[in-house]
Amino acid sequence: MSDESIECQLTGLRAHAHLQGWKVVDEVTDNGVSGLRGDRPGLERVLSACKRGEVAIVLVQRLDRLSRSTTLTVELMDALSACGVRLATINHDEAAQRTQIRMTRHIAQSISLHQDS
Repeated sequence: MSDESIECQLTGLRAHAHLQGWKVVDEVTDNGVSGLRGDRPGLERVLSACKRGEVAIVLVQRLDRLSRSTTLTVELMDALSACGVRLATINHDEAAQRTQIRMTRHIAQSISLHQDS
C-alpha cells in the first residue's frame, strides 16, 4: 500500500486526531472524483454538516487533499471559517498555509489580469 492510498491517509488522520484528543465523528472520501471539482458528494456532505454546526474541525492530511484548485481551497477555507469550523492538517501550520494560499491566489489573479490586457 502506498503512502498516498486512501486507507493510509485515513490511518494517519485517525492517529493524529487521537493524539490531539479529538473525537472523529465521520470520515469522508471522494475516491475517484477529481479534486478540482467543488461539487464532490463527500465535500458537499462535509460542508452541510459544518453549516448545521455538527463539526468543529475538518482534518485533512494536506490542503491538496481538500482541493486541487487554489481558488477553491481558499473558498472552502472561507466557508469553513464562516461556519466557525477550524481546518487542520497533519503536518502544516494553518496560518502559514492560509497566507501561502492567499498569496498564490493573488499572484495568479495578477498574472491573469496582466495577460488579459
